[in-house]
Formats: sequence, structure tokens, C-alpha cells
Amino acid sequence: RTQRSQVVKQADVVALLALLPEEFPGAAAKVNIRHYEPRCAHGSSLSAGIHALVAARLGETEIALHFLRQAAAADLELDPNSAGGIRIAGLGGLWQAIVLGFAGLDLKGDTLGVDPRLPPQWRRA
Repeated sequence: RTQRSQVVKQADVVALLALLPEEFPGAAAKVNIRHYEPRCAHGSSLSAGIHALVAARLGETEIALHFLRQAAAADLELDPNSAGGIRIAGLGGLWQAIVLGFAGLDLKGDTLGVDPRLPPQWRRA
């Protein structure tokens, strides 16, 4: 039954947007995140952080904040399937969402760049 649905556990295309943002110029990234976001069940602890990262880079701060909160809350409930209650890869995704997404840290060649995409309700970096 699930094979015929259009729901995915984690949108690998969104992960690709996070890993290779320079390969998706212009509106291509926005089109893809808008397509996959409502179809993603976010059944993986990795999903919310990656969605937050990509949405923040695209300036979609409300969506990014939603997923940032979801990623941050993942370790607040005890889960017997996690290592001592912590999903380290999920925390890595949370870190990436904050540093690479909201703060806009980027490395191009030998140049380090910062292009913050902070939500309006955040008053300080």
C-alpha cells in the first residue's frame, strides 16, 4: 500500500540540495523543496535538520524555524532506539541547519563567507 503512495520517509532530493547547493541555481531548489516538503513523512531523525538547513538557505525562515524546532525536540523524548537518548546524526543536522543555514557559513575555494538568513524574530546573531 505504501509503495503506491507519494509519501517518503526522508526526501533525498532535499538532502542533495543541502549537500550541493551550487548545483541547483535559481528557482530549482525552491521548486524541489516545495514539492518534497509536503510529501515527506519525516520518519527519520535526519530529515528535519536537513529541511531546516535548505529552507534557511532559501530564505524560507518560517519553514526553516518549524523544522529547526522539530529537529531540536527530537532528543527531548526518551527513545529506546537511540544511543542513550541521543541521535548524534540528527544533532549534526541541527548544527548544520544553524551554522550553514541560518548563519550562512560557506566555503568557496579558499574564501570563507557568511550570509546570515536569520528569522525576523531573532534579534541578535
